[in-house]
Amino acid sequence: MGLLSDFFISEGTAVPNYNGGDGLDFADCVKSNDITPLQAAQLLAGIRDIPFGHSMIREFEFLTPEDADDWTMSVPGDMVTSLANLPTGRVVALVERFASETEVELGWSPEDILSFVLELQTLAKRCVASNKSMYLWCSL
Repeated sequence: MGLLSDFFISEGTAVPNYNGGDGLDFADCVKSNDITPLQAAQLLAGIRDIPFGHSMIREFEFLTPEDADDWTMSVPGDMVTSLANLPTGRVVALVERFASETEVELGWSPEDILSFVLELQTLAKRCVASNKSMYLWCSL
């Protein structure tokens, strides 16, 4: 059994209804299977250019009950704006850092990580431009 996870943007509702992307504009989500709040927090640390701390996981606040079949978490606003405005030169450093920190958990190639970060950056730009909020959705 694998983990499904997607980043998506939506109007700032209390708990946006995602349902795996059904009915959502394709441009409003990034499929990111295997990304948990742990890896999202590691990415956040890289974006902030600070050491990762496990307490950063709590910044991805659960909007759904933890005993639900799938979970929606908020993505910190500064992660979205910083990612949207990340200079091209910093993208490479972020990809290298994220690759080394998640090598065991994700097993993604550097090319996969670069593609993911660039897609997420595009989503963040769309999020900022449309004044929406970003969320992380996970399901087993």
